[in-house]
Amino acid sequence: MLGLGTTLGLDRAALSRVLSRSSAASFALDRVADAGGGLDRIASHAGSLLAKDVRLFAEIADRVGLRDGAVLRGAALAALAAMGR
Repeated sequence: MLGLGTTLGLDRAALSRVLSRSSAASFALDRVADAGGGLDRIASHAGSLLAKDVRLFAEIADRVGLRDGAVLRGAALAALAAMGR
């Protein structure tokens, strides 16, 4: 989300503040915002949790033949790559 905002020319810190006060608020986003918009601070912990969640999602999606899950899977894999995982 922050990457998309940056691509659209929005200030990453300002976007983080707005999102944290909206329905998009999340614990993880707050940690990313506190770290200046980077993933370094949460990568060691969140990366392993996200990897597990992506693996489980992929297994379930494949099992039921869900094709629409490719977008979510791609976004999660991109986040993992950004975290060096």
